[in-house]
Amino acid sequence: TGYDHAAHEHAGHSHTAEANGPHGGTVQSIGDRRIETVIAEKGIMFMILGQNDQPIAPPDATGTLKLRIGESEKEYTYAIKTLKNLAIGVDVDLSKVVDQPLHMNVEIANVGTEPLTFHAMGKLASGKLSV
Repeated sequence: TGYDHAAHEHAGHSHTAEANGPHGGTVQSIGDRRIETVIAEKGIMFMILGQNDQPIAPPDATGTLKLRIGESEKEYTYAIKTLKNLAIGVDVDLSKVVDQPLHMNVEIANVGTEPLTFHAMGKLASGKLSV
């Protein structure tokens, strides 16, 4: 079961309609860009989608990811780097935070004239557990 983000409000910003992206993540529009956020056990990836939802590899992209887990006030800051699969993101072990909401404040630089700054939410679903 997915996290119903549309039914959930945050002060100070709004969310455009999110959809399932071509890589299994959630897609949101940031200005004239479409960004897909993919959460996996080994990290968090962001793909800037171009025509036909193909990821565009930003070779010089850098930035920061500020991550909060659940209702915690503690924020973890990670440097965003270019990954091998035409994505940018961070390598972080999320296996200990399965099914907990992840709040991500993201800034991606060197992908245009202005940095992309956005908030994303999601969680690593526990679908692999056997009963």
